[in-house]
Amino acid sequence: MLNPLPAQVMLEASFADWQQVKDFGIAVRTDKSLDNGYFIKFDPFHNRITFDMWPRREPGFFQWQIAGDKPQMIELERPFDFGSRSRIHFQLILEEDILCLYVNNEVAMTTRIYNFKDGHFGFFANEGAVSVQDITLKTAAEL
Repeated sequence: MLNPLPAQVMLEASFADWQQVKDFGIAVRTDKSLDNGYFIKFDPFHNRITFDMWPRREPGFFQWQIAGDKPQMIELERPFDFGSRSRIHFQLILEEDILCLYVNNEVAMTTRIYNFKDGHFGFFANEGAVSVQDITLKTAAEL
């Protein structure tokens, strides 16, 4: 877990050495314990990049809306071929409640993030470790 995120920011970095990990990603506007916030998950096993918010406690009409029933918000998933990559570069642009993610200049994902107005950012890995390199963070004033 790293610094709090400004309301308008561009975060850029690269992931390397991810081949032996289950999944990894970026935490956005989270609390320090990672219990609440937004999560962008890079999932090599399923060749996808997903977006999620946690917790998802309010049940809805559909089964996937029940907390913990699905591993991510199913409408926010993008295919990504991990097989030929040794490094994965991303740009994350946050402007108030708009989040845009660009991966290797090939994949784009955009969503609105209304629930958490502020918080920290960081990186995570499940069942292994990943290297995060060349991290840059620029505020709106620096762009």
